[in-house]
Amino acid sequence: MKTSIGGRQQPRILIGFADAISAPEVVWSLIDSGFSVVVFQRKATSCSLRWSRFVEIIEITAPEVSVLQCQEELVTVYKRHCFDAVLPLDDQALLVCSSLNKDGTLIPLACADGANASFALDKRLQIQVAVESGMDVPETHFIQSVDDLRIENIAYPVIFKPAMAARVSGNKVTRGKAYYCNDGNEMAQAVKVWNGQEPMLLQPILHGQGVGVFGIAKHGKALHLIGHSRIRMMNPHGSGSSACQSIEVVPTLAEQVRRFISKAEWHGLFMVETLMDESENYWFMELNGRPWGSMALARSCGFEYPSWTVQQKLGAELSPPPPENCSHKICRNLGREIVHLIMVVRGPQSDAIQQWPSVTWTILRLLKWTPFQSWYSFRWSDPMVFVLDTLLTLKKQVFDKLRSR
Repeated sequence: MKTSIGGRQQPRILIGFADAISAPEVVWSLIDSGFSVVVFQRKATSCSLRWSRFVEIIEITAPEVSVLQCQEELVTVYKRHCFDAVLPLDDQALLVCSSLNKDGTLIPLACADGANASFALDKRLQIQVAVESGMDVPETHFIQSVDDLRIENIAYPVIFKPAMAARVSGNKVTRGKAYYCNDGNEMAQAVKVWNGQEPMLLQPILHGQGVGVFGIAKHGKALHLIGHSRIRMMNPHGSGSSACQSIEVVPTLAEQVRRFISKAEWHGLFMVETLMDESENYWFMELNGRPWGSMALARSCGFEYPSWTVQQKLGAELSPPPPENCSHKICRNLGREIVHLIMVVRGPQSDAIQQWPSVTWTILRLLKWTPFQSWYSFRWSDPMVFVLDTLLTLKKQVFDKLRSR
């Protein structure tokens, strides 16, 4: 259905980066609501949307090369084309846009503006609010420097991961690495590589099923919640989903998420990630404050979070009809499913990983198909996006990593 905001037909929206896993679904959500979409992409990189019928691609300098150059080019693009709003699609874009837009006047961000951006990027802030909201949170140690660690006192196995989803180092945006450590030797190796370069979190490794809660918030009030359960992760060590399904959000978790969103004073779309253990306790993992990878699942259920967020930013009254029959729909990413099989065959890369799927069981599950399944990044009117998305996923996750060794 076409949308008119403030009497202007087809508002123009700038989104990026184009290689974010959610990018195709965000594009289709916006164009189906009557928006015109332009996507910014890192120079000299490939993305599946280059074969899309619906968007224009504009290249800018990657923030991993130069943050300042990236910001200057982004502002130039924004001013030249007079966009109505900008929607960052990944943590790097969110960092670039929010640091450029600290006073909220330069470019209108459709999500995670101002203090919300800091909250979205800093997991330490999220953990503090999760505790205050009554959510179960793994025992967490905030590590600022090598001196904060006492390797001999750590109860293994643990995960040692960056506290920031993205950060600026010098004039470059960087993203740290997570380490799975089963003993002091593995921890010592991780610390040697890390060497105090950024703040970290130290947590025990928990086992269970990833469960997410999608929603959109209006000044701290969480609305239109839907549950998401991970069927498989691309990397069984821990990563984004390769297959997921929609589920009902249990009332206790829904109430915790509402309190969390309220205390954070969140505005815009969000996904709260948790891990459900064998006792059905939901352990807080993190909040995604920009479009997340499994947006295809939300859209298959009728939850158009990207377009709702932009409409909300542009002042439209948000009253979407409640979707129907959204339980137990399944969405799969073909490229990530293939990578999942490769990872299973390769086996765990640390003794800290105590549960690992068998190759035979993985193949049987990958071949299983039901009428309620759909694919990430697939649209009949834009089919080549799906083909290129699959090929680029394999290139990035398999061939590029093999070449870098």
